[in-house]
Amino acid sequence: MWKAFRDHSVTFAVLLAFALLGVSVLGGLREGLRAMHVPWLFTLLVPGAVIAVLARKEREWIPDAAKRKQLARGIVGVAIVLAMLAAMTTRSLSRPAQESGEGAGQDSTTAPVRPRGPSGK
Repeated sequence: MWKAFRDHSVTFAVLLAFALLGVSVLGGLREGLRAMHVPWLFTLLVPGAVIAVLARKEREWIPDAAKRKQLARGIVGVAIVLAMLAAMTTRSLSRPAQESGEGAGQDSTTAPVRPRGPSGK
């Protein structure tokens, strides 16, 4: 795994980026194979083989090491920014709305008290 960091593997950067975004690439490949009714053993082995082939071929596709390094860092950087933006937007959507003009004159002590504890007895 650490060799992927030293070599600035674009394949590893893409997998890491998808993991940061919460997307399972291998799971997607497995689901696609299951949809094609491929036997279970191949659904376990084929995704790993595809990733291994892509990792080996990337030196042929992008021969310049500096360009590979820049591309890998860019992919991970964009994924981190997207993950942060997603976290900020979901956090702001899950917050309760601040009191606007509606109900501002209503006192919180006049609200009915919610019962606590087990119901019934």
